[in-house]
Amino acid sequence: GCDVWGRAEGGTCGRSGDAARSGGGGNDSGTGWGCWGPGGGSRRWGDTAAACDGRCVGFLELNISAGRIETLYVWPSLAGRGIGTTLLIHAERILLEHGVSQVEIEASLVLYERLLRRGFDNLGEQWVERSGEMLQRYRLVKQLSAVET
Repeated sequence: GCDVWGRAEGGTCGRSGDAARSGGGGNDSGTGWGCWGPGGGSRRWGDTAAACDGRCVGFLELNISAGRIETLYVWPSLAGRGIGTTLLIHAERILLEHGVSQVEIEASLVLYERLLRRGFDNLGEQWVERSGEMLQRYRLVKQLSAVET
């Protein structure tokens, strides 16, 4: 089965170098990404992970004080199955619980259309350098509101 949980609920995912910071053991299967069990963490950050059958399939790194999603990652072969949407919903809920009224993210072209469908507004395009390559990014923002479920 699949689960989504936050660091406070038992773990996080990220690059394998994060294992030491989170206080857990890695489970990255040689990919450089992994999920870790319970760990510490700053109140400023809200890490959320998705795991299916004990394997990390996606994660989201959230800067709560800035109202910003720093990283949203879903294993490419599992894209389009609702994992990213579930991570986003969880992040929005965390932000609302902390009194944050909007969320920002810089998205790739691959994620851009999906985020527009989820209520994000485009604030403009930009080019950023990553590992010597110039990549197009879209700066997006979404106003948050509490919804009864």
